Amino acid sequence: MSVDLISENNSDNLLVSFQDIDGERVSIQDPWLTDESRDHVDIFSDSYLLSFSYIYNNKIIEKTLLFEPSSYVIRITTNLVDVSEKI
Repeated sequence: MSVDLISENNSDNLLVSFQDIDGERVSIQDPWLTDESRDHVDIFSDSYLLSFSYIYNNKIIEKTLLFEPSSYVIRITTNLVDVSEKI
C-alpha cells in the first residue's frame, strides 16, 4: 500500500507556523531540507523515521515523521529548541 502525504487536496497538512517575539505570524511554506534520497519507502517490519530541517534566522527547526508498520498513525514531532529565543 502507498500513501501520498502531499497531494493537491492536503498540501498544507504538514505546515508549521508560529508567532515570533515581535508578534508577527511566521508560516513556513518553503520546502524543507532532508537527507532522504528515496521518493518511496516500504514500511513492513521496521519503523521508519523521516527527518526534515528548515533554517529560520540562521537557526535550525527540525520536523520528524515516524512511521510504524502496524499503524496508520504518523507521529509528527517539531523541534523548535534552536529558535526558542525568537518565538
